[in-house]
Amino acid sequence: MKQRKRRGRRINILGIWQPQVKFDDALMVGSLKTATFLKLMDWQAIKAQQQLEQTGQLTVIVLDNDSVHRSKLSQQQQQRWQQQGLLLFFLPPYSP
Repeated sequence: MKQRKRRGRRINILGIWQPQVKFDDALMVGSLKTATFLKLMDWQAIKAQQQLEQTGQLTVIVLDNDSVHRSKLSQQQQQRWQQQGLLLFFLPPYSP
């Protein structure tokens, strides 16, 4: 039997875990665009700043090396996010 080519949309999965507090997850169908990623990270930076002010704890987000995560626009925001208490940790390239 010949298999048909299937062209589907990409599914992106986002998980946000606060140890001993909660785990949030979201699915998105389609490609993640830089503008959407920046909005998401700005939202997380606001939450990180609140967390830092209340507890003194930093927030760490682990990212793969997707082009959206490494875009020039994203890199331009990283210092501001870090000042808000949000640190980005990138997995090594080709990490399983």
